[in-house]
Amino acid sequence: MRLTGWSPSSSDDRDHATRKMVASVRVMGEVPFGAPSPKGWADTADAWNGADAMLSRVQWARDFSARLPAPLNAKAAAEACLGPQLRPETKTAMAGASNQGEALALLLASPEFQRR
Repeated sequence: MRLTGWSPSSSDDRDHATRKMVASVRVMGEVPFGAPSPKGWADTADAWNGADAMLSRVQWARDFSARLPAPLNAKAAAEACLGPQLRPETKTAMAGASNQGEALALLLASPEFQRR
């Protein structure tokens, strides 16, 4: 959310957006304030890999990106966020996107962003 600069315009929008974000995070397997230990969520491949986990993250990226305002520059966001870690393959995929929302979804679903 910080990467895109997205912010709801009113308190009603913020409440609704917060509920949707909590629901999204739950679907991806991380219930807010529900980490299994004081160390937080596991940072190992077995906790994050798998078709269901990846599909949930890609679907979230697509849905989130589709709701963003039009002036977002996905290429600039990618450079600001990942800098030299941005892979040429991701740049190429983003360049082929039909719009900025799709380009951002490709960035959010990219391996280098997922790793970050």
